[in-house]
Amino acid sequence: MEPGGDAVADTADGSLEDGPGVVAQFVMGGGWSEPWFIGLVLFHLTCTSLVLFSPTLVAPAVRASVFCLLCAIGLLSENLNAMAAIHWSEFAREQHFDHRGIFLLQVLTIPIVLNLVIVVVINLIEAANLMVKLKQAQLRKRARQSNRSQSS
Repeated sequence: MEPGGDAVADTADGSLEDGPGVVAQFVMGGGWSEPWFIGLVLFHLTCTSLVLFSPTLVAPAVRASVFCLLCAIGLLSENLNAMAAIHWSEFAREQHFDHRGIFLLQVLTIPIVLNLVIVVVINLIEAANLMVKLKQAQLRKRARQSNRSQSS
């Protein structure tokens, strides 16, 4: 890249050069209409919905399963990027998968990490609520025991 040049530039083969605006160029270029990208967005929306609504709608085991799945995908993202860089022509119109994985990091890993943070926060809130309920039950039991000893 030339000094003072844009952080995102097309290379000779038409692929995107590394840079922080790679996703912006992808979206501005109409890449968001590619089926694989729409599927990825739907995957993220589904995971976020499961994470956000699992405390009230489904069992916490579902949230734990989603957490494990997202962790596994996050750990495999480097391998996914390498495979996507090799086979990009089978599912995309342009090569977006650079050797450093910046594009995949922005469209796959960052939303996954945000979902994982949400899961951790929800679990911490639930743990705090359970601790409060436990302490309240302990205090009620202690009060009942002291009332019994006073009446005897």
